[in-house]
Amino acid sequence: MTDSTLPLVTPSMTGEDAAEPAGFATDVDLDRVASGASFRATWTFRNSGPTTWDHRYRLVYSDVAHPQTADHPRSPLGAQSLAITELGAPAQVRPGESVALTLHFSVPHTPGVVATNWRLVGPDGAPFGPLRWLRAAVVAAAEALSYDVLGFRNTAGAFNDLQPGRQFSGIWTLRNTGRRAWNGDFRVVYVDAATADTAQTCLLYTSRCV
Repeated sequence: MTDSTLPLVTPSMTGEDAAEPAGFATDVDLDRVASGASFRATWTFRNSGPTTWDHRYRLVYSDVAHPQTADHPRSPLGAQSLAITELGAPAQVRPGESVALTLHFSVPHTPGVVATNWRLVGPDGAPFGPLRWLRAAVVAAAEALSYDVLGFRNTAGAFNDLQPGRQFSGIWTLRNTGRRAWNGDFRVVYVDAATADTAQTCLLYTSRCV
């Protein structure tokens, strides 16, 4: 926040530090984080006290468990406790201003739920403000190439009552669940093999019943 109408308050102003939660964002789905993956999380704080925060204020890992994380393994998840000015804060965060602080995390390679807790501390090392936390559900990493079928439709409508010689188009909706982007080198190709749903039918393109 750069509201120039706020009065300039020096970091030496007396009073007690105070903060309120003002937002949270992350660049992954915390309900499904691939094992070994790295991600960013941003907590936003509002300076609700009379002091001005500067480089002497830090965001640090807390061993104190939040009720939402008490039942799960907790650790810094690879993130470092740093001065707020190294995490995205300006040189000064004055009373009434908000600041977004971003940490870089890495989850373990073993699937399961992990958690972490963080808190602001002042120049004297005393914690203040809300205990911020997150939980991440770590899942086995997806294969390089994989997909889910989300749906199918065809232009003929009643495909169980097609007349001989009728042409139609089949449209599959797929979701890329792998770790590799699809580009122009990927194709949909015919496979001359039966599945459980096609074992008693004639395969198109071959006029062969299996």
